[in-house]
Amino acid sequence: TKKRNLAPVAASTAIYEPTVDLPLETKHSKAEVQAGKVEDQSKINWFWKNDNGVWQAYDDLQTAVLEEAWEEKEDTCQIGIAGLRYIIDLKKMHQINPQTKTRRRVKRQKSDEGRT
Repeated sequence: TKKRNLAPVAASTAIYEPTVDLPLETKHSKAEVQAGKVEDQSKINWFWKNDNGVWQAYDDLQTAVLEEAWEEKEDTCQIGIAGLRYIIDLKKMHQINPQTKTRRRVKRQKSDEGRT
């Protein structure tokens, strides 16, 4: 299982960002996507379910981190949200706050599918 290393961007704010460059473009050629050989990543969205049962979208950077981990078949990855580090369990599809142990559901969906 691969683990993504995170480093604080600024010690005073404790905002965590990936220590590797993450391209927001697909690593596949446009021709491969158009031929249907791979999914068009620009059509993939990631969401987490809030306390009111409403699905909230992750931002572009978080989506890129999640999608790369998904494609690499990683079990987990880490993302930063509002200055906090969260673990995403890609097998159980949960977002976990390691400090409070709070778990929230996450989902991956094509942008042309309806939200559920």
